[in-house]
Formats: sequence, C-alpha cells, structure tokens
Amino acid sequence: MIVSASLAAALFAGPAMADDHTGDVTLELQSISAMNQTGQPDPSRDADCQSTYGDWIGQSVTTEYRIDPQSMMMSANSTVQGTAVDLFPLGIQGIYAFMSDGVPAALEEQHVFRVMFQISMGYDHPESRVMTTLDDTTNCLIES
Repeated sequence: MIVSASLAAALFAGPAMADDHTGDVTLELQSISAMNQTGQPDPSRDADCQSTYGDWIGQSVTTEYRIDPQSMMMSANSTVQGTAVDLFPLGIQGIYAFMSDGVPAALEEQHVFRVMFQISMGYDHPESRVMTTLDDTTNCLIES
C-alpha cells in the first residue's frame, strides 16, 4: 500500500509541477496620469502628477512571479526603486493580476501606497503600475 501511494504521488506531482510557470519581468515606467479618490481619471490634474512624479519615467520595476494554473496558487514580488514589495493574487478572471497590501516604509515616504502587476494567461503582455498620492483628492498612476 505504501508503494502504491508513493507511485500515485509521483504520478500526480510530475505533471502539476511541470505546469508551474515562473518568470521575472523588468518593465520601464512610461506614463503618468491622475485619478480621483474613486479611481476615475482626472485629466485636469495630469500635469500636476507629471510635475511631481516625472522623475519616475524611465525607472524600472522588476517583478518575479510563480503561477500554478492547475491549483491557482501564485505569488509575486516587485522591486520598485530598490525596495521589494510582496504582491498578492487578485483572482481576476482571464489574467494573472497581483497587488500589494500597502508598501514598505521606504516607498511610503515617497507617497507610494500600492504596486500592481498583471500578465496575460499566455504569460505575455505584462504591465506594472505604481500608485502614489498627490494630495487629499488626487492619486497618480505611473504605468509601464
């Protein structure tokens, strides 16, 4: 019976492990836009966001991820301005999407409050986003 259980475990573990997809993606931040507190675009404040966070354009965000599409177990970690940020799966159908639950103090000091990453189910078209606070009514979205 133990041999059968071991054989069964080996048979089932092999294909599941083969389906794991790991990768790392480095993306350059390319655009900045403003949004209000409800997440609606606010083009009237885009220039303010660009003025405040313009030096972020051209900076890289590197994300390492692991996705098991069979079990839907996944994890990701992004590095923003040299600071590692743990990301958590969002469970959005049709893409693999991750978001931070807050950020480390080094990024908080720069008014960053959220980091996001997504990649298609074919593991292409990756996107990174960094959300910052401009003031009490406006946030800035910096995207790859």
